Amino acid sequence: MYNNLNEFPLILGCLWEGFVLGIFYDLLRLARIRGGIITALCDLLFSAAFFMLTAAVLFTLDSGRLRAYSLPVVLAGFLIWQYAPGRLVRCTLSSALNKLRRRRERRSRL
Repeated sequence: MYNNLNEFPLILGCLWEGFVLGIFYDLLRLARIRGGIITALCDLLFSAAFFMLTAAVLFTLDSGRLRAYSLPVVLAGFLIWQYAPGRLVRCTLSSALNKLRRRRERRSRL
């Protein structure tokens, strides 16, 4: 017997996937600062991670069926991460990186 409650684990799995992709994107953002070929490689790595993680979640939770709401829920999870806890993480990392740069500049002056 099919029930709408069977959709709930898939929705939670897709939200989780969006959070994980948001965290992974923030980690890749550190490498993307340099620009050039590294940026292109980071984009390819993120795309590959997106497709592999999406396939793993869909095959694990829904026998590989792609529902109409799966990808929008992944996007919602990604955006929730980017605008809520992700912003805090980025601010913390940027302030830490700025402190390291200032220390490095001070040491190079001496």
